[in-house]
Amino acid sequence: MRSSLDMKESIHEANSQLQQKVDALQKQMEELQGENQGLVRRLAGQEDALHYSSRHLEQRSADCHALNRELEAALADVRQQVSKVKDNAVSRESSFQTKILELEGEKSRRENELKQIKQSNQLPEKKFEVRLKDLQLSLNQSDSHKQSIQNYVDFLKNSYSTMFDEGLPPATSSFGSSYFLK
Repeated sequence: MRSSLDMKESIHEANSQLQQKVDALQKQMEELQGENQGLVRRLAGQEDALHYSSRHLEQRSADCHALNRELEAALADVRQQVSKVKDNAVSRESSFQTKILELEGEKSRRENELKQIKQSNQLPEKKFEVRLKDLQLSLNQSDSHKQSIQNYVDFLKNSYSTMFDEGLPPATSSFGSSYFLK
């Protein structure tokens, strides 16, 4: 009996362990189902995003093709305009070459005239330069003379001040005779 009781107890214990394993597996299965549902929701969201991106890409592709057609049309127009501009440039270059030759002839003629005028003006210019140098020399001499007079006046003032104003306080204003001499 004891062995059957032991057996019963060991079966009960084995059942209990099995039940715990079943409960653990069931809990794990519920967790996995929850994760699966989350993954299904994420996958659905990604599919929606992919579908939206696909539509957006198709729209962008259509816009790109339209812009490409516009660009090709604009490029053809630009090529045509460049061709016209080149033709006009060739025509203008020819007329400019003619104009340049005319202007070079005019320039040569005017340079000759200018050379003649300069030759006729050199003598009065030299006289003017000599007179200007004389006046500059005279001005420099006048400035030198003025400075020496000013130095003499300053000397006289200092002498006067030393001789007659030794006991008097110095004047606060410089508005004396030096103002009028300057």
